[in-house]
Amino acid sequence: MKSRNGIGICICMLIVLSSTVWAQESLLITQLTSNSEKEWVFKAFDIHLGSEKPCTTGKTYLFKDDKTVGVKTCENGSVQVKTYDWEIREDDFDSYIRFNDEEFRAIYSKKENQLGLIEEELVLRVEGAKSKPTTDIILKHLP
Repeated sequence: MKSRNGIGICICMLIVLSSTVWAQESLLITQLTSNSEKEWVFKAFDIHLGSEKPCTTGKTYLFKDDKTVGVKTCENGSVQVKTYDWEIREDDFDSYIRFNDEEFRAIYSKKENQLGLIEEELVLRVEGAKSKPTTDIILKHLP
């Protein structure tokens, strides 16, 4: 009788743990995409209308709920978009997102800025090593 109860408790604990991991992943997907798509700005685009080189700087990330991300950059005076598939991995403490053969620790926050607007921040952290420093890519979204 005790072994059946022990097995039942273990099964219940596994169900609770897997539900928690799924809920964390689902929350991060919502934060990244707003259940559709969301554009995150790394560097605002400097656009020049009517010019031979329509842009000089800019980089954004468009995360979509179909698990693709469009990375839009200004390269050689023109806007370029590269699309990658992304996936999420969770451990006991952190969430990670992987695209373009790189894995980033994803750190999300939401706060009110000085103008009273809600500002979202997504930090994509590239973990460092002894020979390579930790790098943060800080993205902003203003709804």
